[in-house]
Amino acid sequence: MKKIVCLICVIALMLSSINMVSAKAWSSYFGLNKGWYEGMGAKMTSNSSTGWTVKVTDIGWGGCWGGQVYRKGLSIKKGEQYNIKFTIKSTKLDKWVWVKIGNTNGKKMNFGKWLNCKKGKTVTVNETFTAKYNDYAVWFGIGGDFGDRAGVKTDKDAKVRYKYAPNKKLDSRLGSDAAAKHPTVITVSGFHFRSTSGSYVTVKKGLSKKLFIMNKGHTRILKFKGSKKKVKWKTTNKKVLKIYKAGKNKIIIYAKKRGTAKVIAKLKKKKYTCKVAVF
Repeated sequence: MKKIVCLICVIALMLSSINMVSAKAWSSYFGLNKGWYEGMGAKMTSNSSTGWTVKVTDIGWGGCWGGQVYRKGLSIKKGEQYNIKFTIKSTKLDKWVWVKIGNTNGKKMNFGKWLNCKKGKTVTVNETFTAKYNDYAVWFGIGGDFGDRAGVKTDKDAKVRYKYAPNKKLDSRLGSDAAAKHPTVITVSGFHFRSTSGSYVTVKKGLSKKLFIMNKGHTRILKFKGSKKKVKWKTTNKKVLKIYKAGKNKIIIYAKKRGTAKVIAKLKKKKYTCKVAVF
């Protein structure tokens, strides 16, 4: 009985930690929160693989990088074609947002676009580009609309941003530093970044692990990644392994006794296998 109770506690703890990790696909930086007085004051209120929401209290006046949301872990290869797709909205303020796929100094650019987000209106981006360089991240510059903290002469990335700018007054629409205090909520939804073949760049379809080496009495998490469709699970040896469903397309494997077995995930007609050895 004590063993069962302990196992349930371990499973619950593992589930809670896995959920917290898997939910956070995006990272953020808000300058005012870090003590940079010209930067944006904001808080991320939602964060998932398909988008994010940022509640802004102060847009700042240090240029777009005074507030930023970014996602790393992309696998972008030179010469290959990719599609970026999402919608973006600002609730209480006309807001310029700079989105780019390129390095920090702006010299190696795969994609760059200024988004004119009118208050309460949704802007849709659906564009395809051919990568000129290997890359790994997409960046949203959501900070102040006016001014640039470092200035065009010293900020190499700023030169690139203004090359893509639709007009010379891009960072002057609000007209006054007092406007930096204006709040808004910025939301990106329906985010997809794919190769033109249709496969996801960020997550390949299949199991999170193909091999587990376990001790008797221990548990491990196994996930199916890259599909929202329901996956069917089974083990080839129920005497060695016990599996428990732990959410959509995720299971917990419990090692019952020494031996070997396989965990098989079936999606439509295709099977995916994880080998397990228990000692």
